[in-house]
Amino acid sequence: EQNKQYHRLMRNQSSTLTPDRIRLLESIGTSWNNTAVTDDEKWLKLRYFKLVSLQYEYNITDVSKHYGRHRGLANWVKEQKDNYYEYTTKGGGAMTPWR
Repeated sequence: EQNKQYHRLMRNQSSTLTPDRIRLLESIGTSWNNTAVTDDEKWLKLRYFKLVSLQYEYNITDVSKHYGRHRGLANWVKEQKDNYYEYTTKGGGAMTPWR
């Protein structure tokens, strides 16, 4: 959705994306091309940006799995916490220093 809004803005069409939001997204590595080329970009686009948006709108990152609208995001957040624990305690897992 962010990418779509960005491209609307670049075509001088109405967009919900503000210059401040663009700067924020670019500061965390947003790529505005239409295809994800790396696993990290896919990771960012699929869930991380959704979490950033939720934090930006509601000032929360503790996503409840009981709220249906964000159930997938809640599962992803839990998975990231588990991956971080495995990375910091066992040195393995899907977590990378960049993530």
